[in-house]
Amino acid sequence: MLAAVLGQPLSGELPRIGSLPNRFKAAVSDVFDPEAVADEARRKWRDLAECVWRRFVAGEVGLGHDTRAIWDRQIDGFWDIQWVAGADPGDGSDAAWLDRRKNWRTHWSPEEDGDHCTTMGDRQELSGFVRSRERSDQDAFWRALRTRTGRLDLRDGERLCAIALVKRLFPRLEPTELEQTIGWRISTTNWPSTAYMSAVPWLAHVAAHTEHRAKLQDYVETVRKAVGPSTFSKLSGERAARLPRLAPLGAAADLDGNLFLEAALANPRATPLSDDVRLPGEADGKDDPDAAPRVRLSSALHELSETVGAARPFYALLLMDGDRLGELLQENGEERVSEALAEFVRRVPDIVHDNDGMTVYAGGDDVLAMLPVDRAIDCATALRRVYGKVFASRAFVEGDKEGVSATASCAIVFAHYRNPLREVLALAHRELDETAKERNGRDSLTLSVMLPSGVNHYWVARFGGAPEALEALWRKRLPASFLYNLRQRYDVLIGDLDPGDRRAVVLAEYVKGAPPNTEDGHARAEAAVDGLLAACTTLRGDDAPDEVGTFRLDGAFIARFLAESSDFERAATPS
Repeated sequence: MLAAVLGQPLSGELPRIGSLPNRFKAAVSDVFDPEAVADEARRKWRDLAECVWRRFVAGEVGLGHDTRAIWDRQIDGFWDIQWVAGADPGDGSDAAWLDRRKNWRTHWSPEEDGDHCTTMGDRQELSGFVRSRERSDQDAFWRALRTRTGRLDLRDGERLCAIALVKRLFPRLEPTELEQTIGWRISTTNWPSTAYMSAVPWLAHVAAHTEHRAKLQDYVETVRKAVGPSTFSKLSGERAARLPRLAPLGAAADLDGNLFLEAALANPRATPLSDDVRLPGEADGKDDPDAAPRVRLSSALHELSETVGAARPFYALLLMDGDRLGELLQENGEERVSEALAEFVRRVPDIVHDNDGMTVYAGGDDVLAMLPVDRAIDCATALRRVYGKVFASRAFVEGDKEGVSATASCAIVFAHYRNPLREVLALAHRELDETAKERNGRDSLTLSVMLPSGVNHYWVARFGGAPEALEALWRKRLPASFLYNLRQRYDVLIGDLDPGDRRAVVLAEYVKGAPPNTEDGHARAEAAVDGLLAACTTLRGDDAPDEVGTFRLDGAFIARFLAESSDFERAATPS
């Protein structure tokens, strides 16, 4: 990505993800002005924003109220750019300078009045109208913008601030405008939606069965006929994903993710369709409601789900961050650490893609990715393993050829596709910083299940055996009645019991539901209970305040959630 920014020849494909860290160190002369770098970054940002303004907003500015003033205030006040300059102390202590500078908190975003953005809730939306008394004017402004952007880029009900609009629409700029601003043309403007990523395990299940693939093709053909060629083309925007497990599906895997989720398909705001399109010779949908495309598609998807199972409405957001990077810099030198981080960043997209995910950002020691529920833990484990390996092989103290031990922590949020992405990301950051790193002592993985109503379960343990224990419990698929009875009867007590008593209580509750009548059956019951105990007992990192493991039943409930999210054969079998 740096080569593209500098305008240098590119040997491979154009950059698709952010990979530049948000900080850097440079050797400069004593007359160099660091503010010149900040000014240039702000100038390029304003240039990019102005291109979006001219293309999508300027023509409708007369419909807004102080829209240009809102735009300028938000664009000019967005970036907080900080720098520190000084003589190199030679001992690596300068690695902490920027962190100390950031603690001063001298940048404050301007106060925002009026109605706020539906995506970035701390900023005013661009129309400038107050919905409680100027609803029609506000709707007219956004309706006009929607004619320029299309309903799939700006959905009904969305009212955005300048920052959100630039982030949403800059990939739609003309190639020449992009070259003049960011330095290169974007090879694709399509990213998988949260609904699509939720449907990936189901699509993979369909792809693995020839008879299911034929039924999916029938559904795709129904979509094509129901909505007409122009709308069908717009609804085939997920093609950029090209995930490995979905290759057998061909173009059937390109459909908008909302078309695979029954609730999303039934919602006109989530899935805008051209309901006036109908087949030749058909009655008008207004006279015959059953002929409307949405009704026909909902019926076809329900029939497909009855046969092959239904897609689940959850995806995974993965956030990863290296542990003690400042110490690694001081102990191993910036050059060695930078080489290790560059190698790690280079390998991240392939690791994520191999797990059917999409990398959103990979820079330095940070990773942000979207994944299907059933591959997220495998991806986190692989990323953590590779992170350690690149440091062991590249960043070593002089004379120590065995390298250094570098670890990373990771947070995964299994989120409902309708949860606002900013809330999912905020939860991931909170769990990563406060739970995986601070409370569990780093080198840890934390998992959360986020329903539309809020966080339902969370689990944390140290890497190294813990993910495997959870996966083993996931494969066992313990009875739901056993887990809920255990929680209802013993949730307050069970965490305070010593391990022996805890095992006895859990085993007694387990065999109560299905008493084993053979020695072999009793052994299987003990194995199931031991697996549950292993998955529900927190393994703490070296820096944890309390090294004694704690017990939380959430581990078992998350394991069951994972099983339910990937067992489509069972879902398709009548009970």
